[in-house]
Amino acid sequence: MKAQLKVRPNLIVELDGDKQSDLFRVIASAQEVFAEKRCGKCKGTDLRFRVRKNNQAQEFFELLCLGCGAVLSFGVHKNGGTLFPHRLRDVDGGGREWLPDDGWVRWDRDRQAEV
Repeated sequence: MKAQLKVRPNLIVELDGDKQSDLFRVIASAQEVFAEKRCGKCKGTDLRFRVRKNNQAQEFFELLCLGCGAVLSFGVHKNGGTLFPHRLRDVDGGGREWLPDDGWVRWDRDRQAEV
């Protein structure tokens, strides 16, 4: 089975799966990664996909807001290599909590911290 998913006016993702459940799975994954419509910080819609590398050749997948400079970071699943947005953070005591602004963060140079 094949599907075309229009996730943005200028971006169509082609997907396939052997069964309906497989296709459903890949559509859900594609929507989670590619269908983000606006920045969680400024609500801007001028977003760009960005991949950065560090000295150790590790890759960092991000969605960048050109309006305010905020980013939504993506992790990579160990099994399968699919991406997922970082919207939760670890807290002291072993729990997890939702990040503000739906996971969008901006680097504050004065504070030397993400805000």
